[in-house]
Amino acid sequence: MGNQLPNFIYPYLNCSFWAGYFGFYDYCNNVLGIKFNKQKEWDSLIALSKLSWIYPFKEFVVISEKPTQIKIKDGQLHNENGPSVLYADGFSIYSLNGVRVSKKLVETPADKLDAGLVTKETNADIRREIVRKIGVDRVYQKLGGKTLDKQGDVYELITLNLGDNRIRPYLKMKNPSIGVYHLEGVSPNCITVSQALEFRNGTKEKPVILT
Repeated sequence: MGNQLPNFIYPYLNCSFWAGYFGFYDYCNNVLGIKFNKQKEWDSLIALSKLSWIYPFKEFVVISEKPTQIKIKDGQLHNENGPSVLYADGFSIYSLNGVRVSKKLVETPADKLDAGLVTKETNADIRREIVRKIGVDRVYQKLGGKTLDKQGDVYELITLNLGDNRIRPYLKMKNPSIGVYHLEGVSPNCITVSQALEFRNGTKEKPVILT
């Protein structure tokens, strides 16, 4: 479920996603007393707000019910204890701070999660949420972390034991705007934070803002 519908599913009706428009015109109609010429058509549109997406085809119509549960934190899909989006048929979406993650990551207690997940996950956003849930200090301890170099309290080059006789360097970065740590694998040849930043950014210029 991305932010955009596939091109082959068209046309469609937004239904409940039009709630903002419905609210505006409903205020004009019921509060300001502005009556519409086609009241029946308007009433039909309002009725659609009880549904989710509708896909009208030539010989049939696909109607999607609204979720039975939506959990949001700071304007983003988020639920630390279960699905962030749940439908009546059991279909669900798990999200942490707006990032879609696995059911296992959400429902497994932090102290039961394998810290090695950090080194196996290739998606930077999901990796950030793994670190956020497990805790960067626990990841560091569980994977035999050693510090090679530091730059202030934002950047730190560490090594982690991947459990297969490999010791690899990771750039530990703190996002000052949200106070969350990132871990990102860098070249085995990196022995300083500057080298790790050059490898990560493809330039010798140090980023002004951590991204």
